Amino acid sequence: MGTFGGYQPNAGRKKGGINARTAALRNIADEALAAGITPLEVMLQNMRFYHSEAETILAELLKGLAEHNKTPEQLISAMKELGAFKEKAQRCAVDAAPFLHPHLSAVSVNAKIKVDRSLLIEDGTSVDQAASLYLATINDPEMLLLADASSPIAE
Repeated sequence: MGTFGGYQPNAGRKKGGINARTAALRNIADEALAAGITPLEVMLQNMRFYHSEAETILAELLKGLAEHNKTPEQLISAMKELGAFKEKAQRCAVDAAPFLHPHLSAVSVNAKIKVDRSLLIEDGTSVDQAASLYLATINDPEMLLLADASSPIAE
């Protein structure tokens, strides 16, 4: 007679197995990708559309200002429309930016630099020069790389 409950070998959901919903979503994504309609592409198309509309409105607005053939109310409404299109283009650009310009990951550097202060002073430099050189090497480790082997700060 078999036991019920507890650990059973090869029982349960298999690793990497997908359910029906995930499979359906993958199919939809594959179809959209095959058609060339990805979310990023839609965001970029919308951004380009709103930006081009804003440029058209701006050109008409500048033309109207130069020719003085627009009423103040028309100019104000054109400015509002220009602002709305620019704002929509900005929102689309913000949404698309992480896909095009990913953030760099933070990197920490753990470097230990040893500088012998007595060598700096014995080399004939003044105490002030030695102190400023010492502080510069602490603040900028690349100075150690620039120094040659005969330099008093090289080890």
